[in-house]
Amino acid sequence: MPEIFELYFDDKTEKQKDVPNMDGFKEIIERDYSIRGVVLKYPNSLIFWGDSYKYLLDEFTKNGFCGSVSVTINRLNSNGSDQSLKGIIFLSDVVWNWDNTTCEATIEDDNWSARIVNNLDLKVNVLAEKTKNGLDMVTTISQRNVDTYDPNEIALTWTYDCWGVDVISAMDQIVKFISDNVISFESDFLLNTGLLSNQGILLTTGLSLRTTNEDTILVSMGSLLMGLSKLYNLWFDLQEQTDGTYVFKLEPESFWFNTEADASFRRIKGINQRTFDSILYSSVEVGSDGRKSLGGAVVTLDYYPITTHLNEELYVFGDCNINDKLDLVNEFVYDTNAIEDVVVNGNDDWDDRLFLFEYDVVNNRASKNKFADNGSSLTPPFYYNKSMLNGNVLRRYFFQNDLVQTFGNEDQGFEATLSADSAVIITDTVVAPLIFDVEILDISGNYDTVTGRYTAAGNGTYTFEIMLPISIISKTSPDDTIAIAGLWIKRDAATTIYEQIGVTSVILDGVNATQKVQVFVYEAVLTTYLELNDTIEFQLSIQLLKAQPTNVIQAQYYANNSSFKTLAVYDGGGTFFKNDLKDYRASILDFVAGVNDSDWSDIKADKAYQFEVDRDGVTIMKAWIKKLERDFLTTEVNCELITNLDQTNKTGS
Repeated sequence: MPEIFELYFDDKTEKQKDVPNMDGFKEIIERDYSIRGVVLKYPNSLIFWGDSYKYLLDEFTKNGFCGSVSVTINRLNSNGSDQSLKGIIFLSDVVWNWDNTTCEATIEDDNWSARIVNNLDLKVNVLAEKTKNGLDMVTTISQRNVDTYDPNEIALTWTYDCWGVDVISAMDQIVKFISDNVISFESDFLLNTGLLSNQGILLTTGLSLRTTNEDTILVSMGSLLMGLSKLYNLWFDLQEQTDGTYVFKLEPESFWFNTEADASFRRIKGINQRTFDSILYSSVEVGSDGRKSLGGAVVTLDYYPITTHLNEELYVFGDCNINDKLDLVNEFVYDTNAIEDVVVNGNDDWDDRLFLFEYDVVNNRASKNKFADNGSSLTPPFYYNKSMLNGNVLRRYFFQNDLVQTFGNEDQGFEATLSADSAVIITDTVVAPLIFDVEILDISGNYDTVTGRYTAAGNGTYTFEIMLPISIISKTSPDDTIAIAGLWIKRDAATTIYEQIGVTSVILDGVNATQKVQVFVYEAVLTTYLELNDTIEFQLSIQLLKAQPTNVIQAQYYANNSSFKTLAVYDGGGTFFKNDLKDYRASILDFVAGVNDSDWSDIKADKAYQFEVDRDGVTIMKAWIKKLERDFLTTEVNCELITNLDQTNKTGS
């Protein structure tokens, strides 16, 4: 067989004469649901002999069991060579065959297993000044003194304070500790896109929360990674930079599913399609594990489904013949009542626990959220950690069907629709009340078709859904006109307080030279706490980002398929979260295809690749990586790609 590979050790320029047989060697790119990472793996080993065997033996003799050797294997082609594989051999894993003067060694991905996986369970002091192997840390962790509060205090009062570290800085410190400063941490979501403006997350201990004193924070990479990932549905990848360093990138699941096609597999024969049954769930458990430890503590908030941090279980509607539960219970304590028990009650039972809570990074104050949005916004009670409420956590996930919780008789629900289409003229901003005036269901008479208001029949959790087909039409609008449609909720008819619950931005498309239009269905779901006799109503707002002349822009909403209804009520449970099976990626495409070195390098660099797959040149399916197993010698790839019925990359809201 002609020589088609060249081998280098430890980034040396002198290549080894004796290259191992690459027949059967595999490279794998896998979306690993157990660790929420998209990772590169080498599952098998190579036999080294001759001068390559001698090099490894010399390194073993010099460095012993804890040494390692970097490996580069290039594939030769007509243009010279392409770097095909860069990995690392841990000498402790080498099997030496003294009779044959050969050795068998597994190769690990140099930026993955060597730096992260083998240290996921290692507890790190986030204030460490040296790395794992004694190098000076290149960054200083962000320590904070953050003001905290009693949930029963008025809005502008922060009586207490707490020492801690920002989680972005903590993650960066842990990654640098493990990797000797080679890897840094990055998360656009945690930094500025996923949370409210100027909002961060503080990591602290119960002792620091209770006494304000600095404390030792010992936490493992795997623990903090999984804690944040469960809360915000985050996934990671390690990405090589142009300077040879690496970034540990942590972003929402949807980030790792490109929306545009990057590559295609055309006219593929032998495609099999099967159910991805390991992500079909019968139930989901969510909440802060610390809530179980409250005992008889005196705290402010009672339990209400979905709207607190209490550990609770919801069921996935339907019959898929499964018995798997999605575990979103978090080992970190973030329950508002637990924080109150420490801050206000001074309970030292929590001293050894790790806490998370949101804070304003500008003013260094714990975020203060109004529990029942009725009456004055300055009136208690308040609560910690709005983004971590069970309902907000669950909205970041998709399931194969609706999430339900059933108890009581559900006789307080209603459903109404519009009787006729309606149109409004927009010049800059318009706010239009939406009165769904035809009742379909209203067992207890809680909805008023004249005012469009629903009146709560008792204290508790309610979930509302609104669907509104709408079009925005322009006769002379510029091409770049963007309209923003928003739904606003008012919880008490005696006040003028509205809260925006959903925003959709639309760009008006050209129909012809003088008219542009955008048609869409506005859908919003709100789970909220209401007190007895609170009312809830909706208004639609449409705002143009560029003011227009009078009678130029018109919004029209349609009665057909419109609805305003309760999905769940305080005494009867119900459907708290609706999910569309068409959006759920629970299908796998299996097939074999060839992938050349250049395309494979591109896929390794961007593991969010979207593929277009067809078997006949006509029926095209969008799909994303589940597992790609490539034969290093033949370049054939066993493909497992995940897809869904609706061909979308949705992963939660």
